[in-house]
Amino acid sequence: MNIYLLKRRKKSGSLKSFDFKWDLKKCGENIAISEDGKSVNLEEKGYVFRTVLGDTPMYKGNYYWEILPSLSTKFPLKIGVSAKIPDFNKAFSDFKEGFAYYGSGSLRNGSAILGESFGNPFVNEGVIGVFLNMDKGILSFSLNNRYLGVAYKSKFLTLGPIFPAAALLNCAGFKTFT
Repeated sequence: MNIYLLKRRKKSGSLKSFDFKWDLKKCGENIAISEDGKSVNLEEKGYVFRTVLGDTPMYKGNYYWEILPSLSTKFPLKIGVSAKIPDFNKAFSDFKEGFAYYGSGSLRNGSAILGESFGNPFVNEGVIGVFLNMDKGILSFSLNNRYLGVAYKSKFLTLGPIFPAAALLNCAGFKTFT
């Protein structure tokens, strides 16, 4: 399915309206979230991934949102979904509950360093689309309105609650569009 069709489905109402905010209670150290909850920034000297989760759980149905990395982002982001995790001062995808598209052009699930190649690299440009079909357990991504295909198909992705998730490293940020 291409992104044009996803956006048409969203406008027609067949995709759930999903207006979430990033949750200051579910994020790693030094993460700043804008007042409207749509922008996230991290500025620190260390090189440790910090995770932030959305404030609204997903249980069933279809969800779509987009992430626009900040121009100030220096290292690739990890974008995707996760159940609650034990440590927000690590990337959510280091845990088995986290499923990410890593800006290095690969996937991450249950590992900090291992993942198959996927899509194209991105750092501080482009728009990343996230599409979760919880009825089928499918997580797909797009980059710059180009559908990249199914990244994950897992029974875990049919079980809620699942939250939008992002991991940032060093100096990074993004804005969310729903």
